[in-house]
Amino acid sequence: MKKDNLFDNCIGTDLKIIESDLQILLLVWTALFALGLSWFLIFMAIPAVIVVLALLYRIFCKLFAVSLYGKDAVLYRSLPISVPMLVLTKIFTGGLVFAGMGVICLVGQMFASVIFGNPEHIIDMFENWILGFQDMKIVPELIPLAAVLDFLNMTVRCFTLSALILLGITFYCFLPRGRKGWYVQNVMLYLGTLAIVPYVLSAELPKMMDWLQPSILQPVFHLVLSLVLLAGAYKVCVCLIEKKDGGVA
Repeated sequence: MKKDNLFDNCIGTDLKIIESDLQILLLVWTALFALGLSWFLIFMAIPAVIVVLALLYRIFCKLFAVSLYGKDAVLYRSLPISVPMLVLTKIFTGGLVFAGMGVICLVGQMFASVIFGNPEHIIDMFENWILGFQDMKIVPELIPLAAVLDFLNMTVRCFTLSALILLGITFYCFLPRGRKGWYVQNVMLYLGTLAIVPYVLSAELPKMMDWLQPSILQPVFHLVLSLVLLAGAYKVCVCLIEKKDGGVA
């Protein structure tokens, strides 16, 4: 019971840290999909996307970099919270940010379909999702299983992306601050970003996974990969922070 309360309290604290930025982020993100700006008013959508990216950067800087490795790190490490619990709650809170954006994306598109007089678009979205499994040449009997696996992967991937961001920030903050360290830091930052992109796209573009047969193994692979990356990033972050006395970079 105490563990549950500690977990909830840590998440509540993290959400308070990013509360103002998160509210603006979700508001702008909602406008992008609920008002259809991304399709009908490109000149308004582009600044909105820039704002979303800037807010995501600010949120994860506050959530990970500042509170774990910045000036507030000493305060956090002085609390009676174990490193595994601290890392877990940070990853979970970051995952909630992505999950919230995903829900708003789906609900916003449904809302926009109704507002713009095209409610059939909602059915088309679901049909296209199912047809995507047929295009992957998954046998009809296994399509329900593939849909469940794909949905689970979309959910887990929110937290995996959060864990990978934390891992990248951890490596970035643990490197030396000299000129040579600065170059290494930035190279690792760019390489890490490039590594995340194909991980995300591999689940969105089935053609990238044609080599894996039979086709039902593709959603299985994506889910297992997400879980392995999540567990691996969590474990590495815990080990590095435990070795770093005080947690301050």
